[in-house]
This record gives sequence, C-alpha cells and structure tokens, in this order.
Amino acid sequence: MFAMVLSRGASMVGSAVARRGLSSALPRYGVVDDAFEGLLGSLCETSVNAGILARHGKDESHHACVPPEIVAFPASTAEVSAILRCCDERRVAVVPFGVGTSLE
Repeated sequence: MFAMVLSRGASMVGSAVARRGLSSALPRYGVVDDAFEGLLGSLCETSVNAGILARHGKDESHHACVPPEIVAFPASTAEVSAILRCCDERRVAVVPFGVGTSLE
C-alpha cells in the first residue's frame, strides 16, 4: 500500500530559524486545516485517525515518531497527481510512504 503523508512539520523548523532572524531562508508552508482536509477527502481516501497517523510518523530508523496531520491513500496515478497539485498550490509538505522500512 502506498500512502502520502501530509504535514506542516517543516514549518516547526522554520519557526526555530525565524527566532534566529533567518526566516527569509525558508519558504512558508501551508496549513492543513478542515477546508484542506475536505478538499483532499474529495480526491481520495484519507485518514486523521491517531493510530494511522502514528503508524505513518514512524519508520525503522532511530528517529522519534513525528505523526503527520493527515494521511492520503491514493488509488491511481491520477489521484497522486491531483493530490500533489493541490499540495503544491497550498505549499503543504508531502512525504511518500510505502511500508515504513525507510527504503522507499
């Protein structure tokens, strides 16, 4: 199964950098809000279930779990394309996720 993990996690790094006066170095990221969730849900199956988010926030590496805001489950290349277009327009970060082995 292939999933796309959508998060604004990179903006946390951006806020730390902004406190150091370097905010122009990083792009501003979009927000995963109810409107975005609804739009994404109209494109493919999605989940905000805590268990699914936790599963997609962890892999086989030593890094701590960082759950995404929402997980999308596209069923076709057309859905992948639509999701990526939507995320690009709103500057929402996307992480492709296969089975969590870190080998994707």
